[in-house]
Amino acid sequence: MLSNILRSFTHLPLFLMFGVPLVMIFPHTRWAGAHDFSMATWGFANGTVWQHEPWRLYTSALMHMDFGHALGNAFLWLLQCAFARKMGVLTAALWALATAWPITTLCLLLWNQPLMVLGASGVLYAFWALLTVFALNDRKYWKIAIAPGLCLLAKLVLDGAWAAPVRHTPDMTWPVVQAIHLSGAIVGAAIAGVMVILSKLMRWRAQPSLLQATAA
Repeated sequence: MLSNILRSFTHLPLFLMFGVPLVMIFPHTRWAGAHDFSMATWGFANGTVWQHEPWRLYTSALMHMDFGHALGNAFLWLLQCAFARKMGVLTAALWALATAWPITTLCLLLWNQPLMVLGASGVLYAFWALLTVFALNDRKYWKIAIAPGLCLLAKLVLDGAWAAPVRHTPDMTWPVVQAIHLSGAIVGAAIAGVMVILSKLMRWRAQPSLLQATAA
């Protein structure tokens, strides 16, 4: 599995995408609100600043609250990449994720309350969802995808991000923006679904028609 991942580095776009976990582990400061350097410079808030600084749609996922937060997300990222490589859809998955990444962040504008985001959770949920859709449409892996797909659905329902976009209890070190989890899952599944449909249409158009097959 590791050798497969390393072979993927021969493609520059994939190398750049795989380099994200390394950026994630860059030292960050703990959550300190809008005045924290990470949040003020690279984070995303559903206001108007992002319109003048669009890089925040991407960079907010690269900044984390602390080293443990970054390391955990980096591990999940590599695990998902390894599964995508095993399925043979790594290239398609990463390009789909590159599209879903900024859209996932932008969807936070749908909530009518202040939301500030740091961390790759939204991207990881998008990756989780799109891999599930890809696997469900694969004859070899569809059974394996059922359990992760149901777990994802159950997690989103239990979170109830549509009603509670942010969860913060006294025992939590920092607030969890559940809205980014929901938007990531929906956007990832939608983009993967479109890719699957387009792929099937292309295969269907490439096949000879019934009349041509009879004539042959």
